[in-house]
Amino acid sequence: MDSDDKDKIHTQVKLVDRKVLIVDDSASDRLIVKAILSKLGIVNIVEAESANAAIFKLENAADSKKAFDLVISDWSMPGKTGYELLRLIRNDRRLKQTLVMIITSTADANRVSEALKLGIADFVVKPIHHRVLAEKIEKILIAKEN
Repeated sequence: MDSDDKDKIHTQVKLVDRKVLIVDDSASDRLIVKAILSKLGIVNIVEAESANAAIFKLENAADSKKAFDLVISDWSMPGKTGYELLRLIRNDRRLKQTLVMIITSTADANRVSEALKLGIADFVVKPIHHRVLAEKIEKILIAKEN
């Protein structure tokens, strides 16, 4: 087993064809999530530093028939929050079926409840635990396949 194989997280499904958008104003947090996705074998990873940039990328992907399989968004960002991004996604007929995972720095029950009502696929509380995030991403993408 070479060093790349030992770093990979072995999954039950082929995730290499999946397309994921990471939305976070923190470059270091985007890098952490990107590293986890890469270890899952996902290579089609796009980043956005704001909700506005994410909407632009989501709309362009939908228009080109290359929609994202999953959006992983931070809750707290300057400008539009992850919750506002989620609302925009759910209110756009082209995007409303997009799976969304929220990453939040607080496990505020009201915040989680609001997001659950809008149909998030799952959420993760910071600090990000690599194994937990990887397992949740895998679970979401497996469910999408079925």
